[in-house]
Amino acid sequence: MEIKRAKYAYPIGLTSQFYFCGMPFRLDTYRGCPAHCVYCYVRSRGGNYNERIQYAEPKLIRRWFDLALEQFAEPKNQVIECLQRRVPIHFGGMSDPFLIPSPFQHITAEVLRILDKFQYPTLISTKSDIISNPEFADILLGKPHFALQFSFSTFNDDIAAFIEPKAPLPSRRLKGAMTLIENGHWVACRLQPYFPGQDIDNFVSFISSFGFNHVTMEHFKLPFDSKINIRALNAGFSTSILDFFPKGKRIKRGREFEMPNEIRLQSIQSFLKAAKRYGISIGIGDNGFQHLSSSPCCCGIDGLPGFENWYKHNVAVAVWRTKSNRTVKYESIANEWVPKSSISRMINSKTRLKTSFDSVRNHIKRHWDSNGQCSPSMFYNVVAEKSGDTHKYYFKEKLS
Repeated sequence: MEIKRAKYAYPIGLTSQFYFCGMPFRLDTYRGCPAHCVYCYVRSRGGNYNERIQYAEPKLIRRWFDLALEQFAEPKNQVIECLQRRVPIHFGGMSDPFLIPSPFQHITAEVLRILDKFQYPTLISTKSDIISNPEFADILLGKPHFALQFSFSTFNDDIAAFIEPKAPLPSRRLKGAMTLIENGHWVACRLQPYFPGQDIDNFVSFISSFGFNHVTMEHFKLPFDSKINIRALNAGFSTSILDFFPKGKRIKRGREFEMPNEIRLQSIQSFLKAAKRYGISIGIGDNGFQHLSSSPCCCGIDGLPGFENWYKHNVAVAVWRTKSNRTVKYESIANEWVPKSSISRMINSKTRLKTSFDSVRNHIKRHWDSNGQCSPSMFYNVVAEKSGDTHKYYFKEKLS
């Protein structure tokens, strides 16, 4: 891999997951990824499949924070709006900030110091051993505004060495997670991607007994325009991955195929039962199933002090809040905070609104009214019914 200092122009901002995610405000220290996990679908998004890594400029990131939180700049764009609202930020939304090549680790350290200076509520996603770096440890340990989620596809070191060749082994990640847990941090385990056929009960039992505060699971997605090594996945997990994506039943969403609902639902129900059995909260990260999570934010941070301003103006929250009733209503989220500025620059030109302002609210309402791909009907057990110029949404069966 070529290690050169190419500039990353957009390291901070909302992602297009604002339709259904409670943590769409993301921060990354680089674009591209050196981990080379054979299952990675993120590398096919937005040019992320790029052998030449682009690095963020900490001065630019610091400028955003200074403008928003020290100079109190007029909120003319979504970054300033989110920072002034102190919307929790997802550090590592696209690329793992702690797997950054060693010559550039100072970039992640500088960004951590910025977040720490403002005691900014931050959810860090990583599959690194993180605390093995003394500089990172010195900034992070004992700071409650840093919550962490460690990603695993397996806890088996031998399998991980094969499918995650340049990431620290699960045993090393677990050691880092334990250090953080012992220092009072909120730490979650994210099983992403999950491949059907693995022992769910053993997974959840281990996660709960280890001391994690929360578990999130999400099934593997199959990009149709990337270079995923299917043979390596089949060998690593002793399975046939494509069997989970039968033609005619798999779901095309964005740049990926998702497994059919019936395949995912079977695993999800087993995870929910195991989480209840072992007394741990659980989030379901799969599109269309987030409302089955223990809480309205599948990452689990919604109950943390300082994280109260997580993003609630999304369709998943509307479905979660109304699942004890029969009708899903936009009114359940209508008064939740939402950025007002244009998001034209952060979305695909093909999805920009032609007849109204490109705001988050207008995008959500367009999908809601037209029964679009990101409307409530994307969720399991929810159906749409035409009602004048809009749609009404109902649960086919009442969910507990």
